Amino acid sequence: MALKRKGIVKKADEIFSKVIRTVGYCENCGKTKDQAQMQCAHIIGRIVFPTRVDLRNAFCLCAGCHRYYTEHPREFSRFITNTWAQEYYEHVFKKSRSGEKNNWEERIEFLKDIYKQIEAGEMTLAEARKYEW
Repeated sequence: MALKRKGIVKKADEIFSKVIRTVGYCENCGKTKDQAQMQCAHIIGRIVFPTRVDLRNAFCLCAGCHRYYTEHPREFSRFITNTWAQEYYEHVFKKSRSGEKNNWEERIEFLKDIYKQIEAGEMTLAEARKYEW
Protein backbone atom coordinates (compact mmCIF):
# COMPACT_ATOMS: atom_id res chain seq x y z
CA MET A 1 0.00 0.00 0.00
CA ALA A 2 2.80 2.47 0.88
CA LEU A 3 4.50 1.91 -2.46
CA LYS A 4 1.24 2.50 -4.28
CA ARG A 5 0.67 5.78 -2.41
CA LYS A 6 4.29 6.79 -2.97
CA GLY A 7 3.91 6.18 -6.70
CA ILE A 8 0.68 8.18 -6.88
CA VAL A 9 2.23 11.11 -5.02
CA LYS A 10 5.26 11.01 -7.33
CA LYS A 11 2.99 11.11 -10.39
CA ALA A 12 1.07 14.08 -8.94
CA ASP A 13 4.38 15.85 -8.25
CA GLU A 14 5.56 15.30 -11.82
CA ILE A 15 2.40 16.69 -13.39
CA PHE A 16 2.25 19.55 -10.88
CA SER A 17 5.82 20.55 -11.73
CA LYS A 18 5.02 20.49 -15.46
CA VAL A 19 2.02 22.74 -14.89
CA ILE A 20 4.04 25.25 -12.85
CA ARG A 21 6.86 25.29 -15.41
CA THR A 22 4.41 26.19 -18.20
CA VAL A 23 5.13 29.78 -17.18
CA GLY A 24 8.29 29.30 -19.24
CA TYR A 25 10.41 31.90 -17.47
CA CYS A 26 11.77 32.59 -14.00
CA GLU A 27 9.21 34.59 -12.06
CA ASN A 28 12.08 36.26 -10.20
CA CYS A 29 14.82 37.17 -12.68
CA GLY A 30 13.00 36.69 -15.98
CA LYS A 31 15.38 34.15 -17.53
CA THR A 32 13.60 31.97 -20.06
CA LYS A 33 13.58 28.21 -20.31
CA ASP A 34 16.12 28.60 -23.15
CA GLN A 35 18.50 30.43 -20.81
CA ALA A 36 18.21 28.34 -17.65
CA GLN A 37 16.60 25.22 -16.22
CA MET A 38 13.14 26.02 -14.86
CA GLN A 39 12.06 24.46 -11.58
CA CYS A 40 8.95 24.28 -9.46
CA ALA A 41 9.63 26.18 -6.22
CA HIS A 42 7.18 25.61 -3.38
CA ILE A 43 6.21 28.40 -1.02
CA ILE A 44 5.18 26.00 1.72
CA GLY A 45 7.45 22.97 1.46
CA ARG A 46 6.54 19.75 -0.32
CA ILE A 47 6.55 17.87 2.96
CA VAL A 48 3.23 19.55 3.79
CA PHE A 49 0.78 17.30 1.96
CA PRO A 50 -2.41 19.44 1.97
CA THR A 51 -0.67 22.10 -0.17
CA ARG A 52 1.96 19.97 -1.91
CA VAL A 53 0.26 20.17 -5.33
CA ASP A 54 -1.82 23.32 -4.83
CA LEU A 55 -1.29 25.63 -7.83
CA ARG A 56 -1.18 28.65 -5.52
CA ASN A 57 1.77 27.20 -3.64
CA ALA A 58 4.54 27.31 -6.22
CA PHE A 59 6.52 29.57 -8.51
CA CYS A 60 8.40 28.82 -11.68
CA LEU A 61 11.99 29.77 -10.86
CA CYS A 62 15.28 29.16 -12.61
CA ALA A 63 17.62 26.81 -10.78
CA GLY A 64 19.79 29.71 -9.57
CA CYS A 65 16.92 31.70 -8.07
CA HIS A 66 15.41 28.55 -6.56
CA ARG A 67 18.70 27.72 -4.85
CA TYR A 68 19.13 31.34 -3.68
CA TYR A 69 15.68 31.47 -2.10
CA THR A 70 16.14 28.05 -0.50
CA GLU A 71 19.29 29.38 1.17
CA HIS A 72 17.74 32.80 1.98
CA PRO A 73 14.19 32.19 3.26
CA ARG A 74 13.76 35.77 4.51
CA GLU A 75 14.44 37.05 0.99
CA PHE A 76 11.98 34.49 -0.37
CA SER A 77 9.36 35.83 2.04
CA ARG A 78 9.97 39.37 0.74
CA PHE A 79 9.68 38.10 -2.83
CA ILE A 80 6.35 36.41 -2.06
CA THR A 81 4.85 39.60 -0.63
CA ASN A 82 5.58 41.45 -3.88
CA THR A 83 4.01 38.91 -6.24
CA TRP A 84 0.69 37.27 -7.12
CA ALA A 85 1.28 34.83 -4.22
CA GLN A 86 0.46 37.42 -1.58
CA GLU A 87 -3.19 37.30 -2.67
CA TYR A 88 -3.35 33.58 -1.91
CA TYR A 89 -0.91 33.20 0.96
CA GLU A 90 -3.31 33.28 3.92
CA HIS A 91 -5.60 30.70 2.34
CA VAL A 92 -2.70 28.41 1.40
CA PHE A 93 -1.18 28.77 4.87
CA LYS A 94 -4.48 27.80 6.53
CA LYS A 95 -4.88 24.87 4.15
CA SER A 96 -1.34 23.72 4.98
CA ARG A 97 -2.31 23.49 8.66
CA SER A 98 -5.69 21.87 8.05
CA GLY A 99 -4.63 18.24 7.98
CA GLU A 100 -6.80 17.94 4.86
CA LYS A 101 -6.19 14.72 2.92
CA ASN A 102 -5.58 14.73 -0.80
CA ASN A 103 -7.42 12.36 -3.08
CA TRP A 104 -4.35 11.75 -5.22
CA GLU A 105 -6.18 10.09 -8.12
CA GLU A 106 -8.59 13.04 -8.41
CA ARG A 107 -5.74 15.48 -8.04
CA ILE A 108 -3.77 13.85 -10.85
CA GLU A 109 -6.80 14.06 -13.17
CA PHE A 110 -7.33 17.72 -12.22
CA LEU A 111 -3.68 18.56 -12.93
CA LYS A 112 -3.69 16.66 -16.24
CA ASP A 113 -6.77 18.60 -17.33
CA ILE A 114 -5.23 21.94 -16.32
CA TYR A 115 -2.01 21.06 -18.15
CA LYS A 116 -3.90 20.18 -21.34
CA GLN A 117 -5.83 23.44 -21.22
CA ILE A 118 -2.69 25.51 -20.65
CA GLU A 119 -0.82 23.73 -23.44
CA ALA A 120 -3.78 24.29 -25.79
CA GLY A 121 -3.78 28.00 -24.98
CA GLU A 122 -7.24 27.80 -23.44
CA MET A 123 -6.10 28.91 -20.00
CA THR A 124 -3.13 30.45 -18.23
CA LEU A 125 -1.61 29.27 -14.98
CA ALA A 126 -2.86 32.48 -13.35
CA GLU A 127 -6.41 31.53 -14.37
CA ALA A 128 -5.91 27.94 -13.26
CA ARG A 129 -4.89 29.09 -9.78
CA LYS A 130 -8.37 30.55 -9.33
CA TYR A 131 -9.84 27.02 -9.66
CA GLU A 132 -8.15 26.12 -6.38
CA TRP A 133 -10.68 28.22 -4.45
